[in-house]
Amino acid sequence: MPTSLSITEVTSISDFMAFVEKKTQIRWYRGAGDSDHDLKPSLYRHLSKTTDEEFNDLELEVISRFRQRSIPYLLAPLSDDALNTLFLMQHFKVPTRLLDWTENPYVALYFALTTARSHLNGPDVVHDCDAAIWVLDPAAWNSKAVDFTPPVGIVSPPNNEVLNSYLPSKDITYRKDEPVGLYGMYNSPRIVAQRGTFCLFGKSRKPMETTYIDKGYPQDSLEKLLIPKDQINGLLKSLMRIGITDSVVYPDLDGLALEIRREFGFFGTYA
Repeated sequence: MPTSLSITEVTSISDFMAFVEKKTQIRWYRGAGDSDHDLKPSLYRHLSKTTDEEFNDLELEVISRFRQRSIPYLLAPLSDDALNTLFLMQHFKVPTRLLDWTENPYVALYFALTTARSHLNGPDVVHDCDAAIWVLDPAAWNSKAVDFTPPVGIVSPPNNEVLNSYLPSKDITYRKDEPVGLYGMYNSPRIVAQRGTFCLFGKSRKPMETTYIDKGYPQDSLEKLLIPKDQINGLLKSLMRIGITDSVVYPDLDGLALEIRREFGFFGTYA
């Protein structure tokens, strides 16, 4: 039977938690402010690169530039560990092959709701498109993506042989094609607060949802929750009421500033 993408509509916090609580195995979550936004990392969104070799050269050049010029801004010397460098780059939004996920479903819901495109109609915030939350079963995904016996489960860096073929390298002959799910290194307060996890892409630049269907991944190892645009404001109010606020997700002054701006009506209002 062909693999199909299960889509569940969510219109309330109770809908969302009912879905989450039915899952008996570990799931990761990723919020998207636009339900049409595909699951592809920032490096592979470059507009002019087209071949494996071009993307690999681009990655090595970006890493080299980051390592050369980040030194004055770092509190400690940058390690030689390639994966740690990728995590740090991802944290500061430098393009990488990493795609962010979270173990915390509320954090994913926060990102889905707060990044949804919107405009003001008088004092009202009106959203322009539906939002979504992607749900990943990382162990089931990895069992298909990485052909190991026994199955690899969720990969835990840094010293894991599964990752050897995924790391930046001049020679990508033996790099695996499909993304692998791995735990992140907790190298910043934000990644701790957001319970960050990642998928590290291989050579394939296809979005994960395309790979999931085309390659016949285990059914429901990837799912999608759809949030109608006219429900976003109500869900965001509910999320804030239960304590998932900007300063919880961003535990620093930037997060506090976002929270104050939202609470005092600069992003619309919530009770």
